[in-house]
Amino acid sequence: MPLSLRKMIAVLTLSLLSMAGHAALSVSEQQKLDTVVTQLNQLPKVQNKYTSQAKDQALLIVAQVVKANPSLAAILTELAIKQGAGVSATVKALAKVAPKQAGAIVTAAIKASKPSMAAAIAAAALSVAPKQAAAITQAAITASPKHAAAITSAGISTAPSQTQTILQAAFKMGSSSEDRRKVAIAADNAGIKIAVINQVLRETTTNNKGQYEVFKQNQQNTSDSTIIMGYVNDQTNTTGLGSTQGQGISVSINTPSNNASSGGGGSGCNKLIASCS
Repeated sequence: MPLSLRKMIAVLTLSLLSMAGHAALSVSEQQKLDTVVTQLNQLPKVQNKYTSQAKDQALLIVAQVVKANPSLAAILTELAIKQGAGVSATVKALAKVAPKQAGAIVTAAIKASKPSMAAAIAAAALSVAPKQAAAITQAAITASPKHAAAITSAGISTAPSQTQTILQAAFKMGSSSEDRRKVAIAADNAGIKIAVINQVLRETTTNNKGQYEVFKQNQQNTSDSTIIMGYVNDQTNTTGLGSTQGQGISVSINTPSNNASSGGGGSGCNKLIASCS
């Protein structure tokens, strides 16, 4: 290999590692990366982007390398996307051969594209690695917190069998009741039953006083729906939520204005007012 080409590969590799903040590679990993960069650089491009045929070749090359070297998944995701292999296509190709790296692949893909694509990227990863739903959801929301609701909706639509896992991850990633309210609305709009939403909210927000958040749907305008605080009257009964949300748990909630109840009780709840989104 000519010295100038080796130098170019070395500079490109170091640049990618620096941009992505990846951990230092082992000698073997570095050699693999150098080899794949050389192969990718030989593929035909138009205006520095792969041609249609070259995209398929590029994805085949990186998928083979990632399958044998999963630790290279993130950096090769960035490289392939920046070279024009396609965002969703790259995510699907690499998450399929290295599902345990799906979270890292999603993070790298969002970094290589833009935050507004987080939902589509999460959906692409979930379509081939649904069992990694928690890692994928967490990675997408961490990389693009403003799009948590869209990520949740896309995830549920793509992998409905993983709805509970996706909701758990999304609620845990929320830093406030308002964040969780938006996620709950997204789940509601995706057709998830209020009882399911509230069961997951209970599991993820219960504090040491037995209080937890409850999603209260506004039938006229879902975007006006709120999160209110409830508590478990009977700590031993844990099969469901209240009389109107499900069955089993007795949830006592009360709003200052209309005594709205979401589960069967009377007093002891503060309503958290949230602005429409």
